[in-house]
Amino acid sequence: GGATRSAATHHNPKNDISNTVWIIVSNLLGSGINSAQLRQVFLPYGPEKCKVAYRDNKNQGFAGISFPSRNSAEKALTLDQTLIGETKIHCRMATSDEKDLFKKKRKSKPMGPDLPPLIMQEISTLDEIKHHLFLFVDFESNCSMKGGIHLPCEIAISRFSIESGEIDAFHCFIDPGPIPVEARKQAAYTRDRVTGIPIENFELAEKNISKIWEEISEFVQGENVLWAKGNSLEI
Repeated sequence: GGATRSAATHHNPKNDISNTVWIIVSNLLGSGINSAQLRQVFLPYGPEKCKVAYRDNKNQGFAGISFPSRNSAEKALTLDQTLIGETKIHCRMATSDEKDLFKKKRKSKPMGPDLPPLIMQEISTLDEIKHHLFLFVDFESNCSMKGGIHLPCEIAISRFSIESGEIDAFHCFIDPGPIPVEARKQAAYTRDRVTGIPIENFELAEKNISKIWEEISEFVQGENVLWAKGNSLEI
């Protein structure tokens, strides 16, 4: 029995999602608390995912946080009534419906050069524009190579509305792998003059690109308008 349990602890959580336990953190409406702040608060208990709930572009005032075991989730519940800034959060176990809400994967929508007309069709009045949620995406790149290939080193996404300002944010340093010899001079220049981000042996950089993509997909939820600046390297 002990050997079986020991082996189970090494399962990939993606292959055994039944072990994942979700809690609900509520009383967030109007607080300005985002998923990055919540993740930091719950960090001692090993959160896996942290997602603020949105429906029809509106913050629902609660978030879901997943943990790899019931034990860690129950420990996280001890943060019930904790103050984050001036807001006292409430914590409880998630219901089955709430678990399904946060586990649901959203299909990506194709985005292209026709984005500005689509924005005007979707939000046609000044009041709608003020309240609509936008996502602004920005990548930093170490260098560019032939064929328009860029080696990213950082991504930031801001969810905001004109009326409320920034509501939530996602940030991640990226390890794109070894930089080719012919691009190292440009990468070093970018590091020293632009980003300040190390080009090798950077402990804060995530190497698993699939994981980064999953986290981005989870963050980009709700009917938001996505906008990214030009893809040319700015140095």
